[in-house]
Amino acid sequence: MTLAAGAAFCLFYVKYVPLVGPFQAILAPILLAVFALAATRPEWGALYFVFCFPLINNLPYFFGIFGDTPHAPTALVLFLAFLLGWLAGRAGRNSGNPTSHPVVRPLALFLAVAGVSGILTFLRFSNFFPFRSRAIYELIVNVNGVRAGGALMSDVFTFLNYLIGPVLFVIILPLLADPKFVRRVLVALSSSALLALVFSAVQKYHSLSLGNTPFFIRLNQINATFKDPNSFGAFLSCLIPVALGAALTYRRGLRWLSVLLVAFSLLMFPAVGSRGPLGGLVVSMVVLALLAVGRREVPLEKKLIRAAALLSVVAVLIVLLLVFQSQSILAKRVGTSLGLFSEATTPSAFFNWRLVFWKAAVSMTGDYPLTGVGLGAYIIELPNYFRHLGLHFKATDSALNYPLQVAAELGLVGLLFVVWAAVEILRQLIRSWRACPPERKYLLAGVIAGLGAFAVNLMFQTYIGSFEIKATLWLLIALAFALGAAGGWPAPPEKTRRNSGYLALALLLGFGAVHGWNSAHSLSLERRTADLVIRQEFGLDRVEQTPDGREFRWSGKRAALTLTMAKPTLEMPLLAAHPDIRENPVRVRVYRVVGFFRGKQLLGEVTIRDSSWTTGRFSLPEETGHDIILLLEVSRTWNPLKALGTPDPRNLGVAVGKIEFL
Repeated sequence: MTLAAGAAFCLFYVKYVPLVGPFQAILAPILLAVFALAATRPEWGALYFVFCFPLINNLPYFFGIFGDTPHAPTALVLFLAFLLGWLAGRAGRNSGNPTSHPVVRPLALFLAVAGVSGILTFLRFSNFFPFRSRAIYELIVNVNGVRAGGALMSDVFTFLNYLIGPVLFVIILPLLADPKFVRRVLVALSSSALLALVFSAVQKYHSLSLGNTPFFIRLNQINATFKDPNSFGAFLSCLIPVALGAALTYRRGLRWLSVLLVAFSLLMFPAVGSRGPLGGLVVSMVVLALLAVGRREVPLEKKLIRAAALLSVVAVLIVLLLVFQSQSILAKRVGTSLGLFSEATTPSAFFNWRLVFWKAAVSMTGDYPLTGVGLGAYIIELPNYFRHLGLHFKATDSALNYPLQVAAELGLVGLLFVVWAAVEILRQLIRSWRACPPERKYLLAGVIAGLGAFAVNLMFQTYIGSFEIKATLWLLIALAFALGAAGGWPAPPEKTRRNSGYLALALLLGFGAVHGWNSAHSLSLERRTADLVIRQEFGLDRVEQTPDGREFRWSGKRAALTLTMAKPTLEMPLLAAHPDIRENPVRVRVYRVVGFFRGKQLLGEVTIRDSSWTTGRFSLPEETGHDIILLLEVSRTWNPLKALGTPDPRNLGVAVGKIEFL
C-alpha cells in the first residue's frame, strides 16, 4: 500500500506541483522533513505538520504562481507528504484505534460516495476513456470554454479536499490522548499563527502586494500566509476563542502566548476584510461565554466575571471597527452591507452575489436529487446553469455554502452522510463537555466555540480550495474529542456493523448506477455539446499572422476543430517550422471524428518536407451542410526555447491556415 501511495504521490507531484527551481528549493526540504518525521517519529511529524500548514499557503505567490496557473495548493502537498511518511512508518506502530468512534461510519460512507462519484465524473470528463474514447482529449466542457483537463483537476482536488480532514482526524486523535501532546499542539499552532500575524502586519503596514494575489491587492485585503483573506479570516475567527480557552487553562508561557495571539488577531482582523468570519467570531464569543457560565463546578460570581470578560472581547472588536472605520476595509464592507436596511444595497449585494450561486446549486440538486452533478463538477457546470437559468453572470466560484455544495455535487445521498457526521460530532461534543476534567474545561469551551465559528463560516464559504482551513477544522474536532475521551466511546455491536456493511454496499451500488447513467446520458460531454451548441476544439493556439498577413494557428501533437462543410471539399494549408524539416519530414494525419470521439475515419495524410505552406485537400460530399469535427495528429513537435533559445516554451506541431471550401 505504501509503495502504491508513493507512486501516486510522485505522479501527482509531477502533474500538479510547479517544477519551478526556486520554488522547489524552498518547498522540497519542508516536504522531506515532514515525511521523515512522520515516518520515524509520528508525534513530531504531526507537530511539524501543525506548525507548517498555516505558513506555506501563499508560497507560490512569491514566484508568480497564481490561480491562473493550475497547481496543487501547498497545504495539500504538505499533507500528502505527511500522510505518505505516516504510512511508511506505520508497520509495527501502536497508533491506537479511533475507527471505533461512531463518527467514522458516516465519514467513511461519505468518502466512499465521493470516491464513486469522483471515478464516474472522471470518466465523464475524459469522455469515458478508455472505454468509449481512444485518448483523453482537451474537450470543451462548458460554455465558458473550460477544458477537460481543468474539470479533471477539479474532480481530483475536490476529493482530496474531502479526504484530508477525516484522515488527519484518524491519525492525530490517538496522539492527543496524551495531555502533554495537547499542549505541544497548542504551542505549535499558536507559534505558527503568531508568525502568520507578523507577516500580515508586514502586508498591512509595509507592502500589501507581498505574498498576495492581484485580485485581493485590488480589493485592499490582506491574506497573511494563507490562500486568501477569506481563509485567513476563518482561521482567526476560530483561533481567537481557542486561544482564550488556552489562556484560561494554562499558566506561564502558553498563557501569555495565547493572550498575545488574541490581541494581535483582533488588531489585524479589520484589515482582513472578510465579513463572514466576523459573524463567526461574534457567534464563537457568545458560545464561549455561555459555556463559561454553564460550568457547574465554578461559583456563580466567578462565572459572571469570566463570562463578562469574554463578552467584552466582542465589545473590543466593535470599538476597533469604529476607531478604524475610515481605513479598515472590513468596516467599509460592513457599512456597505448595512446599507441594505436603508435601501442603498440590494439583497444580492448584501450577500456578495451569493444568491446566484445558491440558486444554481439548488437547481443542480433539483435536476439530480440523488447523486448531484458529480464530484468537483459544480464549478464546471455553473456557467451552463447560468445560461439555463437566464442569469447573465460570468464569474465562477464554489457554491459559497457547504451544504449546498455537497448537495449540488453529491446529491441528497452525500448530504445525508454530512448531516449524520455532524450529528455524531455534536453528540460527542456533549459527551466531551460532560466528561472533561474541570481543569481543561475552559480549553474545551474555546475549542467548541471555535467550531461554532466554523459552523457560521461554512454557511458562506466552502473552502474547497483552502486545504489549510479543512486541516484546522478537523484538528479542532480531534481536540474536542480528545479532551473529553477519558471514558472512551462505545463501538457498535458486531451484528450492527455487518448489517450496516451490506446496506452501505447496496447504497453505493445504487448511487453508482444512477450517477453512471446520468454521466453517460444527460451529463455526458456529447449531450452537453449538443444541448449547449458547443463547437468542440482543442490543441490549437491563438490566431497569429505571417508578415504578409496570412492568419494561422499553431497546433500541438494533436488538435481538433469543428467545421461546417459549406461545400463538398475543403483545403487546409499547413506549415511546419521544425529546424530539421528537410532531413526529417513531418507527417500530419487528418481524421473525421466519428460518434463524438468514439472512433475516427482517416481522410488522408500530408507530408511536409520544407518550411513552405503545403495544402491538404479532403472531400466529404456526404457531409455537405453538416458540422464535422476534424482531428489532426502530427508525427512530432518541436520546442523553440529548447531548440533555438527563443523565448517561446510551446511544443509546436504545425501551423494551420484558414480553411477554404471548394
